Amino acid sequence: MIKQNLKLFFKNIAYVFVPMGIIYLFLILILFTFAQFFLNKTASTINSIGTLIDQTISFNQTELTDYMKNAFGQINFENDFGTVLKEIFDTEWITKTINGFLKIITDSSTEFTDEVNKQINDYALALQNRLIYSLVCFALSAYLAVFVTRFILRKTNYKRSIFKAILASIINATLIAFILSITTYLVALWKFSLIFSSLIHVIVISYTSLLLSWLVLGYKKISFKEVVNFKNTFYQILSEIIMMAIAIVFVGLVNVIFNSLLAFLVALPILIYIASLIGIISDSYVYSLVIKNFKRIRTLKTTEQLSEEMEEFHPIDDLKKN
Repeated sequence: MIKQNLKLFFKNIAYVFVPMGIIYLFLILILFTFAQFFLNKTASTINSIGTLIDQTISFNQTELTDYMKNAFGQINFENDFGTVLKEIFDTEWITKTINGFLKIITDSSTEFTDEVNKQINDYALALQNRLIYSLVCFALSAYLAVFVTRFILRKTNYKRSIFKAILASIINATLIAFILSITTYLVALWKFSLIFSSLIHVIVISYTSLLLSWLVLGYKKISFKEVVNFKNTFYQILSEIIMMAIAIVFVGLVNVIFNSLLAFLVALPILIYIASLIGIISDSYVYSLVIKNFKRIRTLKTTEQLSEEMEEFHPIDDLKKN
């Protein structure tokens, strides 16, 4: 079983580009729309505050210019986009810069202060909502990648009714997307949690893939214990651990050579590919058991028919009568 699983893994390895293409395409669109929104919202907020300043505030322009240069100098824009965003949001750079800005200028009215606070709050809330919207879109892209990858792998390696294939793909894709979402959240909190999350991912996917394959292909044809048992689950887990080990080594090399962000972007489609392939492996195994059981029953029926015919045919008795 392990040998067959690894054979399927390397045979279909090219299909890892299916989830990779879907996720990267959505990621580019999400980053582009978020960057455009960020720039437009920032420019709009700055213009609104600038208008208020011109109307009600007097300030030292040289001091303000030096302060803004120093504030933007704290961020290393030579880093990748993800690192720059992390520096801005983790250190609350925007809030600190605006507070320092307000300390330099001299407000001439209470109305100005209230209006600026309102502008800042609206700006921060808009960015937060847009960020949540972008994360939801990214999660949906991962779900779509899981569904499409599993459907293509199944169509390429194994055929069954369209309704059952779609139903199993939806259930499996939902489960995988849920586990990947939890994994992503835990990795954001603690990067070493990827090890434990991967182990949970392996156990849950291995068990449920056998269960789904039995429900779709083996129900009322072979017994539940013949498919979903400790031995099969163990072999399934061991196969996926070997696949995961291969993937972790490759992702680790990407992390060492390039950076952690690129490693994560490579790891996500590989995880989707492995999780999708496990279901195909389970289907193939259950189908082989069904065929074997069908042949055994057919052989038994043939044997019984021959026995009945032999019981009816008594050549010695016939000779005696004659």
